[in-house]
Amino acid sequence: MAFPQPSEVVGERQGEETASRVLDAAEACFRRAGYAGTSMREIAAAAGVSKSLLHHHFESKEHLFIAVQMQVYERLAERATRAASTLGSGGARGLQGLDLLFAALRETNDLSLHAEVLARAVGSAHLRTHMVRLRTHLKGLLRETLTRLLGSDQQALAIDIDTTCEVLWAALSGLALQAALGEDPARVAQALGGLRRIGALAFGLGAGLESPGREGGAARGGMR
Repeated sequence: MAFPQPSEVVGERQGEETASRVLDAAEACFRRAGYAGTSMREIAAAAGVSKSLLHHHFESKEHLFIAVQMQVYERLAERATRAASTLGSGGARGLQGLDLLFAALRETNDLSLHAEVLARAVGSAHLRTHMVRLRTHLKGLLRETLTRLLGSDQQALAIDIDTTCEVLWAALSGLALQAALGEDPARVAQALGGLRRIGALAFGLGAGLESPGREGGAARGGMR
């Protein structure tokens, strides 16, 4: 068995650090200027790397955008799981996970960003392939996270987990379009509040869904 040489280990670690720095820089650039308004050259400059090194790690802007979104939502899924782990019932944990997701969407322009890239994917087979891969990944991540949060309580769901995820995905995609078209942020936030109520009912929480500081925050909040 051949063991990696010290120089190979150092090189691999440096490569991982560079890729991580590029992802963080790209996330900031995409959120600030949108997909179309961000160039690979600008991302390379923000990350402090050459454009050739950037392309060594990420072959295209489409590839980099997908990697950024996967990192963003995997980070959010981990945060939701940790935050909800102390709650008693699976339904309460699931709703806490949704609250964190909705809060993140209200505090960023991710919905608008997704809508922008989806619109561009209609006329680009290459970008469409990347977006299908991202959609499949994110829907799987949503299902995996809710399954983990709900635990054995998912057997008692009013709507099965797969249907719940499909409805959530469809609703969030619609809200992304509204946000991208300049819909009144208060109306978008109100719609998120309504989606939360649907989630509470699906998780079997019924009338217990009105939590101080949550529903009111959703109704008043906006998306930047």
